[in-house]
Amino acid sequence: EIRPRSVQFIKNGDALIVGYLDHGIRCWNLETQQISWCLPTRSTRIGRLSTSPNSRIVAASNLYDGVDIYDVQERTHLRTIKIDMKDNIPLPVVFLGDDTLLIGTACGEVHI
Repeated sequence: EIRPRSVQFIKNGDALIVGYLDHGIRCWNLETQQISWCLPTRSTRIGRLSTSPNSRIVAASNLYDGVDIYDVQERTHLRTIKIDMKDNIPLPVVFLGDDTLLIGTACGEVHI
């Protein structure tokens, strides 16, 4: 079963990035309704994701040990921000700018 967990429009609404619970991260071209690209994810389970305003970086909570950061153009994993994961809860991630990320936690804390 394919279960989308998070979606975000990019490229002025012409594309949609989707994070799937067990199927990684994919970008859909909305005009052709085809997959444009897939990110090779570090973790197989994706909770929530966010794309930087310039669409170059994707941050995804990984339901394992924190938030994985990816370079969209290079399709590579850049780093993992370790967060104490409790109860396998998808953590919210939101870009506050091109290089600032707000991360929620299962216990109500916020990391910037």
